[in-house]
Amino acid sequence: MSSLPSSEHLRAIIEAGIGAPSADNCQPWRFSVDGSCLRVCLDAPRGRSSIDVRDAASWISLGATLANMRLAAEDRGYRLDVQLEEEVAAAIRFETVPRRKSPLLAVLSHRCTNRRPYTDSPLPPEVRRELMAVAEQSPGIELDLLEVAGPKRTVADLAARFDQLLFEDQQFHDALYRWIRWTPEESARTRDGLPIASLELHPLEQPGFRLLGRWPVARLSKWIGLTRALPSRTASVYRRSSAMGLISASGAQPADLVGGGETFERLWLTASLQGFALQPLGGLTFLLLRCRLLDGQGLQPSHRRLADQIRQRLRLTLPSAEVRTPVMFFRLGQAKAPTARALRRPVEEALERSLAAKAFAA
Repeated sequence: MSSLPSSEHLRAIIEAGIGAPSADNCQPWRFSVDGSCLRVCLDAPRGRSSIDVRDAASWISLGATLANMRLAAEDRGYRLDVQLEEEVAAAIRFETVPRRKSPLLAVLSHRCTNRRPYTDSPLPPEVRRELMAVAEQSPGIELDLLEVAGPKRTVADLAARFDQLLFEDQQFHDALYRWIRWTPEESARTRDGLPIASLELHPLEQPGFRLLGRWPVARLSKWIGLTRALPSRTASVYRRSSAMGLISASGAQPADLVGGGETFERLWLTASLQGFALQPLGGLTFLLLRCRLLDGQGLQPSHRRLADQIRQRLRLTLPSAEVRTPVMFFRLGQAKAPTARALRRPVEEALERSLAAKAFAA
């Protein structure tokens, strides 16, 4: 019969889960205990936005959360038995097993998004083999890595086009600026969202970015044509990468997205262990998911045409993006350490009050 780990081990496992990536670092999960079961619940006010189509972003994030929790649990002698539940998201029971320390634990707390320009030196064959092996261990999940200049440039340019939508469509605009943290003090207080320094903007770009946070200004920029030029700077950064990649799933059900999220997090940790930086390209991912899951509903007519153009070009370069469910596009390379890192909420804040009071009482 399964039982919960000790409070010390349970805290460490939950803390590892909280360290997983999520869209805009929204951290859309809460944890609670029901008998011998740890439940992970969708925190709807945090997770749901125009980007989170049918909770797809949250399911992908759950997969990354579970990947981290499994590593921490195995290190403490537990195996996770995970059951996905529509209303709860995940019910986790613990089975005692021999301890297993994964080398990925060494980078669990160091993994982070790096938006700096990367070197475009070739991906070493041994690193490529390590990354491909991660995907090969996951049924229904595939990894595409583009390392040739032409295809890399195509995906980089298409991923950057989402910047145009960010400042032309209020739903995307507001979803981004909701999570920007403008000062270190604000970031330390909320321990969520994106510190402005983590966007790696040039100091001269920051005032303009702040000004565009006012929707009337962004709307005016659209009408005078400035927003169409925004992707050029992002594209030039994306092109400087060793590889562009895509994790995709065979289906679009929650289990498929969770499996893809788990694989993506393990791949990210593997890249970090090998000394490589990684940036998820969530904008392109969730735009294509909106087209796939909702047939583009909610997009303005001009943006639906833009999405169709992106899909047509991707179909020629990366057929997996059309015939399979995209879980995450990303870029990969070597780079200097990021200027700032997104913070995570403390364990107690992500817990239901009953769990915080009972399981972790001082």
